[in-house]
Amino acid sequence: MYEKCCWDITNNVQVRENFDSKCVVWLSDMLRRVRINLERKGTRPCWIGKDVFNQFIDHWNSDTFKQVSETIIKNRASEVGGCNYAADNINVAEITRRMKEYDRRLALNISEHLELPPSASGYLISPCLDFRTWYDVAREKRKNGRVYGA
Repeated sequence: MYEKCCWDITNNVQVRENFDSKCVVWLSDMLRRVRINLERKGTRPCWIGKDVFNQFIDHWNSDTFKQVSETIIKNRASEVGGCNYAADNINVAEITRRMKEYDRRLALNISEHLELPPSASGYLISPCLDFRTWYDVAREKRKNGRVYGA
């Protein structure tokens, strides 16, 4: 029924990050369901002790938790696009700004390199120029200057 998992020791960091990210989602969903069940039925799940459950109730009733919860509800209902997350912690508005900046820079680079002959691949612009423009725009926005996947 249960299988043991094995991986190369060099992948320990990535395996740990994957495990932690999956557990955060799983635990968050479990506690959300516990909170909903508490509101509807007023019951405590058997797998949470009474003392710990009372601590959760105190936390859920705190002003800080309620403020964060209300903010998240408002952001989720927003039609502005400022808080609709599409990629990690980058919201849709930021992606739109980056794409406009990419388009602007690509047009500028193409106009600067008009003397280049058409590439052998048949593209109107060189794939290297396209990639370089994307890389420059993506790297500018990073705090550490790294662009993953490049």
